[in-house]
Amino acid sequence: MRTVSLTCPHCGTLLHEQARACPVCGRASRGEPESLAAARPGSLLGGRYSVVRLLSRGGMGALYLADDRESGGRVGGKALGDYFDPCDEREAAAARERLANEARLLASLSHPAIPRFIGSFQEGVRVYVVMEYIAGVDLQQRLTAGGAEGRPGSPYPRTDVLRWGVALCRVLEYLASRPQPLVHHDIKPANLLVDQSGDRIYLVDFGAAQARRRRAENTGRGGAYGTVGYAPPEQYRGHSDPKSDVYALAATLYHLATDDDPGDHPFSFPRLGELGPLGETLARALDRDARRRPPARALRERLEELLAAAGGALLRAPDGTWLPDRQALVAWCLSHWGAAASWLYAGLPEQIELWWGDASLARALRSARQMPDRGLGLDAALAQIDPRGLGRERPVLAADAAEVDFGTLPGEVLRRDVTIVNSGRRFASLYVHLPRWLRGSCSKLALAPGERATLSLSPALGLSLITTPGPPELGGIPYPVFALKKKTRNVMYHSHFIIEQK
Repeated sequence: MRTVSLTCPHCGTLLHEQARACPVCGRASRGEPESLAAARPGSLLGGRYSVVRLLSRGGMGALYLADDRESGGRVGGKALGDYFDPCDEREAAAARERLANEARLLASLSHPAIPRFIGSFQEGVRVYVVMEYIAGVDLQQRLTAGGAEGRPGSPYPRTDVLRWGVALCRVLEYLASRPQPLVHHDIKPANLLVDQSGDRIYLVDFGAAQARRRRAENTGRGGAYGTVGYAPPEQYRGHSDPKSDVYALAATLYHLATDDDPGDHPFSFPRLGELGPLGETLARALDRDARRRPPARALRERLEELLAAAGGALLRAPDGTWLPDRQALVAWCLSHWGAAASWLYAGLPEQIELWWGDASLARALRSARQMPDRGLGLDAALAQIDPRGLGRERPVLAADAAEVDFGTLPGEVLRRDVTIVNSGRRFASLYVHLPRWLRGSCSKLALAPGERATLSLSPALGLSLITTPGPPELGGIPYPVFALKKKTRNVMYHSHFIIEQK
């Protein structure tokens, strides 16, 4: 088979004659790859996903925004690329098998900072991986762009860089803890997405990283697997381990904190001295000898110390309040009950796992939000967050009057209002049990901490109230006088009127 060597017009990498895109810089070498031609706006992929638009394209494939016709939501569909001779059936089959393995690996990842895997399918020679769509921006967008783009930029706030660094170290700890430790191989600002709220950060492009690693292993050749400036020396030699990602993360944090692109001067970070203690921490992680670099956990712990010293925190409430610990989280939720309930069901457990690294608490909060009543769900969640404090408390209920008197005049229709107050810190979900002669404005009450509700009571029409016996001590008065009293186990009662906790 005749082969012709071509050169990428953008970076000079030698290309196979069949290559349509460069495996190093990701730019097209001579037009759009034929296998991507079907993925145009309006195209239907896998019989289910309708392409909306191209989001991005890299050396290992293209990412599309698509509508999922089954779920009704939007997803990200990645067309995984590999570089092989399509005329060689054996090589093409091996490439497709590598990509199928890629999809299986992505399906095994579960972390709040990694987009959720939805499915995969093959269409023609192309393997597609469908993932959760993250509506947000990558961290490269704010930084200065050199070359032809020529876009000025600026560094990110130091506390943001520290906070993101902590969360991303947790991702690396998760990847390194797998039975077969996984190395991302391409951590850089462009592969970090922050959602529209600014409270979730995601590491993307795992498929590309794995394809690069496997290609290096299978061919025995080294090369620029990763991105120049972020990839450590050993990665160019075709070797890597979890500490290779520590180097790439440190180079990324340096770029975010200084707006100095390490791609302009690989293996050199001239502005580390401007970052003070953060620069000293990053310098250790940027050691050219992987054996001398700290593991991800040690780097995270040091970044947490620097964040605390700067007065920053990891978890941020929906209104922007920083919450440094569990007690601050509980206090905020109690004073913003409605917003806190929405936050629980919208993503609080995932943020707890992402920012605090507490997977056990995150699981407990996910269990709490299975409750259909959001008030009860939040109450159960807060009891898990503060089990020795709020978790041991009970609702404290009180009425605005010690007794309610309907009078003694027969035939007179009266209405009395009773205000019930939840003066404790627990959510109260109440059933109202009334005697047959009495009607109430509701049969259930739900009271958040500090909340009050009015229960309107009136005698039932059509009953012979004259002959209705009252409590014996009242001498048979037809409209009995009754009291609301608090009883243990959260029961407010008297002989005819009971309000009890669900």
